[in-house]
Amino acid sequence: MNDFAALAVSIVGWVGAAASLGAYAMVTQRRIEPDSLLFQGLNIGGATALAVSASVNAAWPSAVANVVWVAIGVQGLLSVKRAVITRRARAAASRLARDLRHPVGLHRPVRRPAGPEGPAASRRPAAAPRSGRSRRPGGRTTVGTREVRATETGLRAAGTPGLTEKLVRV
Repeated sequence: MNDFAALAVSIVGWVGAAASLGAYAMVTQRRIEPDSLLFQGLNIGGATALAVSASVNAAWPSAVANVVWVAIGVQGLLSVKRAVITRRARAAASRLARDLRHPVGLHRPVRRPAGPEGPAASRRPAAAPRSGRSRRPGGRTTVGTREVRATETGLRAAGTPGLTEKLVRV
């Protein structure tokens, strides 16, 4: 191997060592979380660079250990990815359930302070729409006692120009 290739492999090894040690230092100092994509990426990249450097220099125990480290990092990365997907799906389901319960923010239960009988006695059940939903000409809908007009950008309550809410598509 020529001098340039040896220098390049040595630099790759040092960069890998710095990445792995930096990731460990940041987790220890609580600058990043151990289940973050940054930590897993630094670990995988550092271990890959160290494995390449060790295998070129025929340091087989170190090369094998770093290949195993890469495998552990990939498994951790997939675990983080699954957790992120699950968290996003739950948040989306929660938003959808909330939007279906309160499409325009109407008829939300009002929290009152606890009375002399205690907090349970002061709770009032959510008010149901008095008149239900009825369609009117021009894309207008009556929900309870408030009139709501569907627009391209969302739902607009009558009498509140400029206040648009997210349109729930079912």
